[in-house]
Amino acid sequence: MMGTERKVYPVRVRVIETHPTCGAGHKVGDEWIWEDTTPAGLCSSIFACSFNAYLGLRFGGMEPEAEYILQSQPGQLGADKYTNAEQTMIFRRCPDPNKRVVVSLERIVVPDDEQAAE
Repeated sequence: MMGTERKVYPVRVRVIETHPTCGAGHKVGDEWIWEDTTPAGLCSSIFACSFNAYLGLRFGGMEPEAEYILQSQPGQLGADKYTNAEQTMIFRRCPDPNKRVVVSLERIVVPDDEQAAE
């Protein structure tokens, strides 16, 4: 499929919850735009737990395990990770059991006419 252009999307990472605090200093409302490289200031724990979700959103798909669950078991575990029918947002929780941080990852969709103007 040489010559076929694949659409890629930036992904917004936003801290939506911290309990009690984040060991890396992230606060509710902190936000990064993740494109080709890891955003400066994003901690390694959030990077590690979010990478597969980022890849799915970045390249217009979703996580392979979530896609399998949605296709084989609609309405079952995994489907509630998404906030809308387009599967453009995924939530992830920091793996630190004592410092619960939750982030949302959201595909940023730019209309084709805006991309052409760039």
